[in-house]
Amino acid sequence: MAQNDLTEDHEERVHQAVGAEQQRMFGLSAPTKGTDERYTNAEILGLVGLVWPEGIGCDPAWSAGSLVKADVTYTKEQDGKHADWRDRTWLNPPFSDPSFWVRRLAQICIANNWEGMMITRCDPASSWFDWHWTARRVCFPRERTRFIKPGEGIMGTPEFCVAISYFGKRVREFKRHFSRLGHVVTP
Repeated sequence: MAQNDLTEDHEERVHQAVGAEQQRMFGLSAPTKGTDERYTNAEILGLVGLVWPEGIGCDPAWSAGSLVKADVTYTKEQDGKHADWRDRTWLNPPFSDPSFWVRRLAQICIANNWEGMMITRCDPASSWFDWHWTARRVCFPRERTRFIKPGEGIMGTPEFCVAISYFGKRVREFKRHFSRLGHVVTP
């Protein structure tokens, strides 16, 4: 067995142990086969809390196992896609089809002068990614962001990078806190 295989095996065992601990601590639900559901990790949510100390106002793509605590949450069954969103919306949309979600967040924030943040795959070749460029700031993390998978805990390193965009007036706070993750740019 090659040294690289041993390292990958060790990393996988560490992730499984961390996942089991996170499942115990947060009561994550059983995995759902064939889903692209990924929960935002505690590090990113901690930074969101530093920008919005009053808390997240709305999470329209929320799931019961999510670490997100928001004033209003909508699940897939509650059709969060079409529900009434509000100021300080946090959005971690389904990565398989983020187009509608991303466009709606950008349009609502701009039209109402609201704050919003979203995390998506970093995919500038997709037309929906253009909505990131309507934000006030965009963070491009240096490292690939690890998500929490339902019932499994912290996932291994994903095959894609992410972008985290901010709409609103607290651009200094966003830049100060999210610069810890990577580059924060003005579109």
